[in-house]
Amino acid sequence: MQPIILQGRPAFSDFRLTALQNALNTAAPELDIASIDAVEVYFIESANVLDDQTTERTFALLAANHHFEREGGFFVTPRKGTISPWSSKATDIFHNCDIQGIARVERGIHFRLTSKDDIVLGIEDLGLAVLALHDRMTEAVYDDVTDFFRHFEPTELRTVPLMAEGPTAFDKANIDWGLAMSPPEIDYLVKAYQKMERDPTDAELVMFSQV
Repeated sequence: MQPIILQGRPAFSDFRLTALQNALNTAAPELDIASIDAVEVYFIESANVLDDQTTERTFALLAANHHFEREGGFFVTPRKGTISPWSSKATDIFHNCDIQGIARVERGIHFRLTSKDDIVLGIEDLGLAVLALHDRMTEAVYDDVTDFFRHFEPTELRTVPLMAEGPTAFDKANIDWGLAMSPPEIDYLVKAYQKMERDPTDAELVMFSQV
């Protein structure tokens, strides 16, 4: 089920927005960003449409202004499939306040970046400059959040057949799994796992590549 999305207050001060704009224009001058608009957004997981009383209490607890209606732009949120510390605390507060029908609450930021040509920029326009807007360890950037609360079935861990095939197996996994690890990083890991005499798992490599 799609999340209920509420819009809150501005996410940053004017000073912080100016700093972000300068950082992005320095990283990617071709973007020529003229303005950044960023607001807090709240995602509500509920199996049912909220009644008026629940909606009113939800708005009050989150200091939200109205339902999210902005067009264009993109979201920075905790990675899909994860639960942030903020979400755990906020969800507990909702349950302790006996607000019925809400399974989980999460927050994020919605960005609208506009160029001097008055074009609203998307994720694909920013390229690597988008890294200035989020923490890759815990957050991700999305233009579609309709599946934000999707519950994924656990998958079996994959392993790199390093012990059987040698370092070439590591090179192949680096490409196939989009890990983007450098040759020195690969060499370091190959030696480490050969010393442990075991194959690395995909989960271990993904965690390493994000550090």
